[in-house]
Amino acid sequence: MQLNIEMYRKLLYNYIPVFAIFIISVLFLGCNESPKVSEDVKKINVELKVDRFDSEFAAATPEGLPALKGKYPYLFPAQYADSVWVAKMKDTIQIELFSEVEKSFQIFRRKKNPWSFCSNILNIIFHSLILQRWLR
Repeated sequence: MQLNIEMYRKLLYNYIPVFAIFIISVLFLGCNESPKVSEDVKKINVELKVDRFDSEFAAATPEGLPALKGKYPYLFPAQYADSVWVAKMKDTIQIELFSEVEKSFQIFRRKKNPWSFCSNILNIIFHSLILQRWLR
C-alpha cells in the first residue's frame, strides 16, 4: 500500500509543471478576446423602457381601472370584482406603501437610462451565443 502512494506522489510531482503551463496558457488565451466584446457592447444602442405597474396603479382613478386592466390583464384575476381594486386604490396603507416604494426606486426617474450597459451586454450575449447556435 505504501508503494502505491509513493508512486502516485512521484507522478503528481512530475506533472505539476505541465498543469501549470496549461493553466497559464488558458488564462492568457482566454483573456485575449475581452477588448473586442467591450467595443461591440459600446456600439449597440438599446432602448429599455421600464413600465412600473405599481406607479400606474397608484396614479389611476376608479374610472381609469378598465384601461389598466386592459394593459395588465394578467395582474387582475377574474375572481376578484372591480370593487376590490377600487378599495385598494383608496386604502391608506397602500398609499403609504407606494410612497415608500417610490423613495426606494428613484433610479427610474433619472433621464439617463441606468440599464443601458446591462442591456447592451445581454444583447451581445444573445446575438453571439444563442443566434449563432440556432443558425447552425
